Parts: sequence; C-alpha cells; structure tokens
Amino acid sequence: MANKVCVTCGAPFQPRPQVPHQSYCAAPDCQRERRRQWQRSKLQSDPDYQDNQMRAQQAWTQLT
Repeated sequence: MANKVCVTCGAPFQPRPQVPHQSYCAAPDCQRERRRQWQRSKLQSDPDYQDNQMRAQQAWTQLT
C-alpha cells in the first residue's frame, strides 16, 4: 500500500491495511485532532448525541 500524507501534520505515513481510507498518522496530536473532528461532526449531525452531551455537561457542572 502506498504512503499517504497526514491531514494534520503533513508527514507521510503507511496506512494500516485494515483502514484503506486512513487520513491521519498515529502521532498522539494527530489522533487527538481526528477525535475532535469526529466529535464536531457528530454534534452537528446527530441530535441524540448533542442532547446526551448537553445533559452530561450539565450533570458535570452540578457536581463542581
């Protein structure tokens, strides 16, 4: 499989064979950004997820 370029850091990496459309390398900062992007997308497109996140945030602020 050919090398790809990470969308976050721009470094070339070898994608895993199990994930042919992999766009991020394995660096911790790149994986953190990948998760941030997933969460932003999920908050925009999934009202159940958005509601759950809102309730979790409210519960957390009531504890502090």
